[in-house]
Amino acid sequence: MFNIEIINSDKLLNISKFIVIFFFAIVILFNFVPFFENVSNSYLYGLQTIRLLEEGSWAVSNEFLEETGTWDFVPSGWKKTIHDTAIPKHSPGLPVIGTIFYLIGGLYGLFYLGPIVAIALLVVSERIATNLFGKYVGFITLLFLATNGYIFSTGKFLLSDNLFALITIIGFFYLIKFIFEKNHKYLLIASFLFVFSTFIRANGIMYFPIE
Repeated sequence: MFNIEIINSDKLLNISKFIVIFFFAIVILFNFVPFFENVSNSYLYGLQTIRLLEEGSWAVSNEFLEETGTWDFVPSGWKKTIHDTAIPKHSPGLPVIGTIFYLIGGLYGLFYLGPIVAIALLVVSERIATNLFGKYVGFITLLFLATNGYIFSTGKFLLSDNLFALITIIGFFYLIKFIFEKNHKYLLIASFLFVFSTFIRANGIMYFPIE
């Protein structure tokens, strides 16, 4: 009788997790915002992804910038180089990953990249929390993330926030695994992920003291 109750409890918990993830996925997938409708970083990420794939170039320029070399003709959100070209202020990680989705699904691949990363963040966080702290903590973690307005609002756009969080969480998971198991394979994976996070967002450089 006791074993049956445990089995039923585990099954109910797994069903609850599936329902939370399913409804979050449905809502965010149906509410994606195309990158060209957002004039902030999402628009820049989208343009740079397409430019990387079609032109193989990270820098842009225009006639006025080439002739004058002044900041007056540098677009907002860009930096001027010594070659009188402009490069984005953001890190190249998301556009590079975006090229894969653009190759597979075209513009819709870029539209759904943000929501897919947000869903992956929920699933991975739940799995890691369950692995480290047990199934109930994993479920609570899933509930907190699924009801977090910031994760949902940024997940609708082509932004790097959730991707940076996803890579960082996995990195710390392997760091914790190394501390407990002393397996240097885990340390190598954690080190790679921390370094890679810097290519997603520049503030990932704060992990270098850990290195």
